[in-house]
Amino acid sequence: MKIGIIGLGNIALKAYLPSISQMKQIDIHLCTRNEQVLQDVMDRFHISNGHTSLETLVEQKLDAAFVHSSTDSHEKIIDFLLDHNIHVYVDKPLTNNAEATNRLIDKANRLGLLLMVGFNRRYAKVYQKLKEVKDPTMILMQKNRTFQLDTVREFVLDDFIHVIDTVLFLFPHDIEHVHVSGEVKENCLHHAVVQITGGGSTAIAVMNRVNGASEERAEAAGADEKRVAENVRELYILKDKRTEKQAEDDWEPTLTKRGFTPMIEDFLSAVRNGSSPAENTNDQVRLVHELAEDIIQKLEFSK
Repeated sequence: MKIGIIGLGNIALKAYLPSISQMKQIDIHLCTRNEQVLQDVMDRFHISNGHTSLETLVEQKLDAAFVHSSTDSHEKIIDFLLDHNIHVYVDKPLTNNAEATNRLIDKANRLGLLLMVGFNRRYAKVYQKLKEVKDPTMILMQKNRTFQLDTVREFVLDDFIHVIDTVLFLFPHDIEHVHVSGEVKENCLHHAVVQITGGGSTAIAVMNRVNGASEERAEAAGADEKRVAENVRELYILKDKRTEKQAEDDWEPTLTKRGFTPMIEDFLSAVRNGSSPAENTNDQVRLVHELAEDIIQKLEFSK
């Protein structure tokens, strides 16, 4: 299988190339306009194919491409790849606005091509274990950081969208109501809380950027048990008065624990077999981006 990797920043170097470069029967073609960066990455990962333009990249007759460039560039690059009959995987968010996102999803559907967005927590073992809770009545996730303020749109699309997507992954019902609140000061969003209800259950997504520590915690509670995941690696199961910590696999690579490697494998398997990804379907991608846009509009209106 011949794949392209477009954009060679931190996310590509830390989360994708370490896994992809070790996979068998994968012919990797790197692409960035920076010739020095291109050569450095080719040397580091022992990759022989490099390109400084999309035009020369697509001449290689790729089966699929991973897009790790800036969000502002996503729409143009994805359009170009789809026009050349190439399946696409892209970092979240797909684009900066729901209209462009929906257009690209519709275009990929029309052409019979995959357009997968990287929501790795759906593939992380601890979150899949949370999803096993039977008939959850309450889901709570928070992803907090130390003093890192941003505009409402960047706050939501660059980071909070992971929390939104994860609670949607864990929430087993159709959405009936969404309540949004947050604190915006001097055009910067300090924290946001989103409450989703439906089917007699509630899911709450929280992000605080004025937090004493960086942390991530998710909970799923039902009548029989409660499960808690911390920092995408530790899992606790609570029943009655007992709390059991699930043993970690110390030998399991971090990229597998955090869901990146199984997510990449799922995409490549879907390309190879002409199937759909197990988790990141077009309907899910459309829903999370539309909900994110709704949250942005409500927070912007509240300023």
